[in-house]
Amino acid sequence: MATRTTHRLLYIVALVASGYVATGNSNEKQLRSLVMSDGVTVAATIEALRSDWSIEVSAEGVTKSITATEYTLWGTYSDDDRSSQVLLTDDTVIVGDIVRIEDESVTLASRLWGDVRIDRRLVRACLVLPAADPLDRDRQWRSLRDDQAADRVALVSNDAISGRLLPTTERDGGGLFGLVSIGIELPGGEVTTSVNVEEISAISFRHRAPSASPTNCVLGFNDGSLISASRLTRSESGLTEIVTASGASLQLSSDAIRERLTLLQPRNERVAYLSDLPAVGFKSIPFLQLEWPLGIATNTLGGRLRNDGKIVLKGLGMHSTSRVAYNLDGNYQSFQADLALDDHAGDQGSVVYRVLVERTDESGAATWKLDFTSPIVRGGELSLPVALDITGATRMALIVEMADRVDTRDYANWLHARVVVN
Repeated sequence: MATRTTHRLLYIVALVASGYVATGNSNEKQLRSLVMSDGVTVAATIEALRSDWSIEVSAEGVTKSITATEYTLWGTYSDDDRSSQVLLTDDTVIVGDIVRIEDESVTLASRLWGDVRIDRRLVRACLVLPAADPLDRDRQWRSLRDDQAADRVALVSNDAISGRLLPTTERDGGGLFGLVSIGIELPGGEVTTSVNVEEISAISFRHRAPSASPTNCVLGFNDGSLISASRLTRSESGLTEIVTASGASLQLSSDAIRERLTLLQPRNERVAYLSDLPAVGFKSIPFLQLEWPLGIATNTLGGRLRNDGKIVLKGLGMHSTSRVAYNLDGNYQSFQADLALDDHAGDQGSVVYRVLVERTDESGAATWKLDFTSPIVRGGELSLPVALDITGATRMALIVEMADRVDTRDYANWLHARVVVN
């Protein structure tokens, strides 16, 4: 544990010495995939990000402006498996250490964001020791999202202490050099105890969050931060201010955003993700006895959707053999998705994806038709894009069937599964 404490101290000292510089080591812009609302994908760099979430991009030597309804996604997002990270009530993740706890606020030190003071009511938890295994890490996050009636400190020993986290002091290391210990008042208010930070795996705060604004865009950064943004403004200091859906304020220079941004996923009124729509029916048909659930923006194991080391925020997770149906009511013209087995399948698993679409003819009779059958998709393969014309469709069913390896690790994902209004 001494090594961990020394590393944390050196980390904070490095931040102070560098003045919390929020730019990368390179001035190179990030060339990443830009997915348009019609499903066309091009490689592009972000030249400018505007307050209405429109972007100016450079693609194939041409620079042009694109509105927030013309694109669904730019780039990818990878989480961090080594650094302490703070979770806000709007699911924003800020990679950094908690360096001060006060009655009304929590202060973080971050390599990217610098010194950030946040209303304590907006802070859900701090994952101090992320698990190395991605699925275990996802389960950590899921447990930290549970509502807490009191503050809670989870220990590396798997024990936990509940009560009220006390304001940190200089004796605790609060402020300049990061926390050494934290105090917690036990229920009843008569007994307090102190816990060394090196003994802590996670900290959860009692949730008293005010109502949040809509998330208008999700921004991912190369340090592992993931921001649920409500609005984008220019601060008085000339920096770009990102206000999260819960109301927290983060600031970066425009250059730092261009250099460190890895993901843009705006709310697009033309696009409806299936993970945001109610399913009208789901059925899992087990090979033996085990029935698998439908993953809503998760894989069927309950972890985040993962493909090629990246996290996908929208989509469905299904196991073979299963099917799910959605009402479309003729409102959409296109269905788009990327098909791949989850990273947790490794090089195992093999499935076939099918899409059935129901349409009504002039007489009012409804007929189902098989519109798509994939080749066999195996674990470890690149994702397979699919785009279907569903004009006039009243219902749609997605099916996953086992292929040449029975149902072993058939963790099938419909990444970015969405229906689009042209």
